[in-house]
Amino acid sequence: MTLEWKPKKKERMYSFKEFNLKDGTIIGVFQGSKGNNPEMDIVVKYKDKYTKSVVRTPKHIHWVIDLLIKKEHNKKLTLEFINYLVDMYDQIKPFKNKAEQQKCELNFTNPENLKKFEELNKYGQYSIEFIGHVIELLSIEEKTGFEGAFMFKEVLDALKEMMERRLKHSEWPKPDLILIDGGKPQVDYIFKITEQHQMSAPLLGISKLNGDRLVYPSRTKNVFKDLAETIKRTLQGVRDEAHRFANRGRSRRYSKDNFGG
Repeated sequence: MTLEWKPKKKERMYSFKEFNLKDGTIIGVFQGSKGNNPEMDIVVKYKDKYTKSVVRTPKHIHWVIDLLIKKEHNKKLTLEFINYLVDMYDQIKPFKNKAEQQKCELNFTNPENLKKFEELNKYGQYSIEFIGHVIELLSIEEKTGFEGAFMFKEVLDALKEMMERRLKHSEWPKPDLILIDGGKPQVDYIFKITEQHQMSAPLLGISKLNGDRLVYPSRTKNVFKDLAETIKRTLQGVRDEAHRFANRGRSRRYSKDNFGG
């Protein structure tokens, strides 16, 4: 099945490569136009059982949250899977020519390599096959057209670090509050996942695009909204401190990697 995609203000496009997954999901690869090698750039879209008429973009927040859900059920195997993805990223090579781009072979996330992680398919929304294929494709895209970006490497390293830290502290309780740095799309998506897995912690987001407005899932009780509004400055402080912590860590890692510090 060839997927169709209509970019804004551009002609309709058709995938030149498709991957048909076991759960019925179809991942399509389209010709891109960005980066240092626009002729070899790719755009990744997919269609699954939740998709009605249009293809969807695999966003970071989707597969990251899905891995966090899987982690709650099987920490060790999820960490092993993330380690596999990190090693995969380090070995992935960019497209050398147009022929390689059109062929678009996946060398790491084949069924044989992913078989030992299939237990994780019981949890979350996305299959291991889907997450693996998407990350391999987007890593190739990044290395082909955005040399030195290391976006996926940083995301995977952060997940790995969090998993390892959590494994060392099995006595840590589950969260009392889930605070999202994002607006309604992010909050609605994460709320759907928490509902599916009967996670009882209240959830809200801080939308910077709307002047740090607090965003709630549907059916949130007014008593919780009122409480959250009264401690809004505290919630903003938590969000800001998380940003500072992440930025300090990234700066230290950059200095160590580039200057041997």
